Amino acid sequence: MEGMVKCNVNSKWRNSSSLSGGAWITRNQQGNVLHHTREAFTPSPNRLTAELRCIIWALQSVRDLGFQNVVIGVDNQDVINTLYPMLPLGHATKPFSHYCRSL
Repeated sequence: MEGMVKCNVNSKWRNSSSLSGGAWITRNQQGNVLHHTREAFTPSPNRLTAELRCIIWALQSVRDLGFQNVVIGVDNQDVINTLYPMLPLGHATKPFSHYCRSL
């Protein structure tokens, strides 16, 4: 799809009292890196929360950069299991689009 970018997102969580961290990278259809950044976050109670916070941060960032057609890539199965039931078939971006518009 023309104008689509892929944003891979990952977080690092050690325990509930330590800072967590996250990073994301966007690439165009040719695989060229467009943007990359990392961030430290206040402590999260668990790994899933840290990963979801990182995804929200990445979504806010790509929206602020003006991207509208974004594929988010994550490798945490708990995140996939948490988000997948909320995604209508064929309309995987709707829940996130709605969230981003409300920010």
